[in-house]
Amino acid sequence: MKRFYIILLICLGTSLLYSNTLDTDSISDYLSEEDCLLLDSLFAISDELESTNLDSIRSAIRHRQQVQSAIDFSYQTKYYITQNSTIASGMGRILVLCDATIYSTLSHEIIRYAKDIHNAYGCVVMVYSLTGGTPYQIKQLIKEHYNPHVPSNLSGVVFVGNIAEQYFHTDKYLDKPEYNFPCDYYYMDLNGSWIDNDNDVIPDTHQFNVEPEIFVGRICAKQFGSNQIQVLRNYFNKNHRYWIGEKPIKKQRALSFTYKDWSGLTVFRDAIKNLYGEENTDNIQGQQFTKQNYLNAIENRTYEFIQFACH
Repeated sequence: MKRFYIILLICLGTSLLYSNTLDTDSISDYLSEEDCLLLDSLFAISDELESTNLDSIRSAIRHRQQVQSAIDFSYQTKYYITQNSTIASGMGRILVLCDATIYSTLSHEIIRYAKDIHNAYGCVVMVYSLTGGTPYQIKQLIKEHYNPHVPSNLSGVVFVGNIAEQYFHTDKYLDKPEYNFPCDYYYMDLNGSWIDNDNDVIPDTHQFNVEPEIFVGRICAKQFGSNQIQVLRNYFNKNHRYWIGEKPIKKQRALSFTYKDWSGLTVFRDAIKNLYGEENTDNIQGQQFTKQNYLNAIENRTYEFIQFACH
């Protein structure tokens, strides 16, 4: 039955593709939440759906999901630990924003992770459990904690689980087609302007104060499907062993793998060299940034750490 349902959705997508006009609101009105999830899954696994019309369908789906998320958005404070001023780390406050479903199963591991951060940096650490939420709503929650005039000002945010991604649209540039991509920089820049000129719920212009105010990281294993809880638990256990000294960095060897767009910058390879030393660091960049060169590198050496700088 599910296979038949997916076929119907594919037919729906095809009919929308060949229609003359694609209106985001009208499409999203007759797509149920399950329709949206199934169609979004189809887009996620396809490498060939890149036309403007299909982007419009994606936008309609994302619009429908954001409307539902906005209705369902709620959050709860699960843990709070105050600043330890005796540790001069430069960190003021870190938020750990968790998918409520993930938190309900891994609360022990997540709270332990928050304590490890506090013990290492002495900063305020707050853990929130989130249900639903659009990128805009989540960003507003983050901005509530940003105040550059206080010692415990926000330094960064860690997302745990399936926290909403903000997409950004880029126009065709040189040999690269226009496309939409997930952009966590949206959460890092708290006072810049993110403008959606064509009202498709995806910003396409970023201007004025574009520098980041905070760092943002993600701990997410959704690509592992039903195994994501165990993958996350394994990660948090390994992370904890590092913080308590049971799993130190061995500084064996590291690889910096940098796309051609940024090959002129030294920051990527320098950051790895600072950690591992120049003699223990390999650097692949620019025109050497190819699938085969990467495979050759990991087949010929054992790396403890690999840094990708690419799209």
